[in-house]
Amino acid sequence: RAETIAYDDYDALGGEAAWKKINSRETKFEIDFENQGVKGSGTSYAKFPNLTGTDTNLTALGKPIGTVFEYFDGTNGGQTASFAPSEIYTGQRLEDVKYENDFYGLLNWKNNLKSAEVTGIGKVGEEDVYVVKFTPEKASEYTYFISQKTFLPLKRTSVIVSSTSSQKFPITQIFSDYRAVDGVMIPFKTVTASPSMGDVVTYLKNVKHNVSIEDAKFKPKK
Repeated sequence: RAETIAYDDYDALGGEAAWKKINSRETKFEIDFENQGVKGSGTSYAKFPNLTGTDTNLTALGKPIGTVFEYFDGTNGGQTASFAPSEIYTGQRLEDVKYENDFYGLLNWKNNLKSAEVTGIGKVGEEDVYVVKFTPEKASEYTYFISQKTFLPLKRTSVIVSSTSSQKFPITQIFSDYRAVDGVMIPFKTVTASPSMGDVVTYLKNVKHNVSIEDAKFKPKK
């Protein structure tokens, strides 16, 4: 049953043929840290098979207050900020980042997976959903809430694991405003909720596929 839902899900997202025509993505976004009074904008880059980099400029009361850069080069990853010590991902955190940055995401849901099971049905807002739990071989388990009507993923729950301790922090993402870009469906609004940050809302402003991206975008800045 979980396999059937997963296949219906990535068909709803555009299907394998459409996704496999894409090998890179450049995304312009705006972000609102609703509980901190901080906003931001930036650009994220992704390239097959699992390279990612995100530059974010933060503002408060309309004035610049700092920058954040997150990266994963296929092997190593981390985060640097203008107002905090740099972090290099290690251990379980690194395994999670490696798994989550698979360029084709749910299309490759079987890769490195121990199990997938439907644990129930529920609702996201007013919409009925299937609740599907995924347990990877090495990465932390996570759960998708998939619309029974459209088969689009509406919600994801998971954990963020500290690189320096065994602490795990729950995180919830709500996906909405799906739009077709080059034949694939992408949520243009994501609300990420966590105990430490409250609600963080990300709005996509522009998405471009198959752009040339230099490898420096996925490595720590010198």
